[in-house]
This record gives sequence, structure tokens and C-alpha cells, in this order.
Amino acid sequence: MLDSKLAAARAKGLSAKGVKRLREILLRRQDSFRLEFGCDPPVKVAPLQVRVKVNAQPTKAQPRRYSPDDRAFLDRHTAKLLEFGLVFLNHRSRWASAPRIVRKKEQDSDPTADPRMTIDTRGVNERTESMPWPMPVLEVVLGALEGAKVVFALDWFRGYWQLPLHEDSQELFTFITHRGMYTPTRVPMGATDAVAYCQGVVEEIFGDLLGNGILAWLDDILGYAESEDELLQLLDQVLARCEVYGLKLHAKKCEFFEIEVKWCGKTVSAAGVRHCSDRVQGLVEMQPPQTAGDLQQFLCAVNWMRQSIPEYNRLTAGLYAVLEEAMKAAGSRKKVKLAKFPLDQIGWGDPQLADLAAVKAALLKMVPLAHPSPTAEVCLYTDASQDSWGAVATQLEP
Repeated sequence: MLDSKLAAARAKGLSAKGVKRLREILLRRQDSFRLEFGCDPPVKVAPLQVRVKVNAQPTKAQPRRYSPDDRAFLDRHTAKLLEFGLVFLNHRSRWASAPRIVRKKEQDSDPTADPRMTIDTRGVNERTESMPWPMPVLEVVLGALEGAKVVFALDWFRGYWQLPLHEDSQELFTFITHRGMYTPTRVPMGATDAVAYCQGVVEEIFGDLLGNGILAWLDDILGYAESEDELLQLLDQVLARCEVYGLKLHAKKCEFFEIEVKWCGKTVSAAGVRHCSDRVQGLVEMQPPQTAGDLQQFLCAVNWMRQSIPEYNRLTAGLYAVLEEAMKAAGSRKKVKLAKFPLDQIGWGDPQLADLAAVKAALLKMVPLAHPSPTAEVCLYTDASQDSWGAVATQLEP
């Protein structure tokens, strides 16, 4: 694994001196990386303690039916979690949630790859007093990359499974399978407070480096610098913090020297930020929606990219009008109900297909966003009508 990562860095332009230094750093900090679950203790931070609403009653899910393959995966996965102390058998738990088996992208190319187990914590979440936290605004924090020439990307190993869950809160997240009841000792993905708590842990570990060499969105870390020397020094600092707190990184998913890198669904480089081409292509190749749920899913995905799509409101107006009509007819705005509402009941036809084609064409012509330059002259253009408003900011170097 080490040799392949060094070869990748060399192929991206890291000098021979840089490759030698990177090897030394990775060998010295090798305990910060993992490929498989082990008996590692949780990250050295205060555990998450969930506050349950007053008079809340336990949620008690029933075991779900799973396919033979999913049952076999659940058996393997829970056995591994038990082996390393990440869960324990708890047949006396008053709380129970059901696992959900989620297909991973890797399974498309590797049939032997395992899916992901998550826990349907909706019942627990309804009974939880949520914890606030100021999540980073990606469009804002990515501006820190102005002037950066090289980057690295680090990914936590098994994310939330490294985060400690307070003993008083563990029973709340007990999950039930065909084999029994298992109570986690680590923070489960999907818990109401999981995102806020995880980002708070990031702030605690890397606080002074955030915006000064690294950006972090939950378990995804992006490092940036103007030169390879600065980047490698920064990488060593980040790995040192990981050692101090016992945070483990996924060796296979880390990239230590890149000119551009995928981070949080965007492709980031010295030139600016654009949306990942595979995500764009996936939207373009989607079949026309059959239900209101399909249309809602498509528009939600496109809306996430709207800052790079000129005339977004005009292009999507017809599709949003159809969606609103479908929501009224279905009596709900929730995807579960909309997924059962056929679009042909409200006259979906050639005009809407033309609108869909126009939006897909716009996706292929999206405008990359440049990093804001402190020396550039900023020009702001605004316009508005009875239907919508918009603005474009450009910058000109002196």
C-alpha cells in the first residue's frame, strides 16, 4: 500500500526529494492508518451524551426481513463488531432500532465488496433534544484555497465507529437483527447529534489548522499549500494530531499529493472548484422520471449545483411547477408518498421532457467557480424580474 501511494504521488509530480520525505513521514506515522477493524480505543475526546426529551418512551422496532446475502453480511459484520468491542449483546435493552443495509458504489465494480450497515434511528431521533453546531459552508471555506498549488485528501477509517458514545446513551441505539440485540459503544451514523458532534471533534483536534492549511467536513480532510515542502510539513502536523488523539485514517482512501482532488462532491484545484464529472454524468444519463419522487430527487441533486448553472431558475421553472402540482395532488411533500405518485396523472409529456433535456444540457456546460483573489477587482452584476432574481460576481486581476 505504501509503495502504491508513493508511486501515485510521484506520478502527480512530487519530486524525488519529496517522495523520500513522504516515505519517511508515512513510516514514522504509520500507526495512524488502518485497513481493517482492530482493537483500537475510541478517539480521545469527551463521549457523545444524548439528551432524551422529557417523558419520551423507548422506541421498539421489530426485526426486519433481509435477503440471504444481507443476513450473511449482518452475521459477519456484527461478529466483527463484537470481536473488537464496538458493540455488545444486550438482550435486556428497552430500546431497539432496525439496521438498514445500504449498497456501496464499490459493489458495482467488485461483487465481493460488502455493503454498509446503518441503523434506522428515526425513532430515537424523534425523542432526542438536538445539539446545535455551526457547520462549515463549503462555498465559503473553499475560498481559503486561493493561491494553493498542491493538495492532499485524508479520510477517517470507518468514520463514526471511532467516536465514543457515553455509557448512559448506548442503550438508546441498540439495534435488533435476526440474531439478537446489539448495543453500540461508538456513535452510530444517523443519530440526530452525530453530525454536530463529529464536526465538534474535528474542531477540537484540528482547530488552529482549519482555514490555515486544512479544511474538514466531518471525516473528510483536505490539506492545501503553495509548495510541496509546505504540504508535506502540513501533512506531518495533521498526522501528529491524529496520533495524539488516536484518530485513525483509511490508508486506501488517502491521497498524499495531488494537483486536483475530489472533496465533498466537488473537484478542487488551484484553478478553482467544479462539480465532479461522474456525478454530472450520472444526472445526465438518468432516465426520465416516472414518479413525482423521481422528479424531486433529480431537482434536489441539480439544485445543489445551481451556483454553476446560469439561468437556473428559468431552466427549472417548468419542472418545479409540475412537482408542486404533484405534491398538491399527492397531499404530501415527502419522497415516500411522492414515489407512489405517477407523473402521467398530471399530464407529464413532451413539454416537460424538453425542459428536462434543457436542464441536462446546462449541466454539461456548468461554469467552474474561481477561488476569490484578494488582489482582484470584483465586479457584481445583478438583475431581477417578477419571477426571480440573480447575481453574478466576477473578478479581474490588475
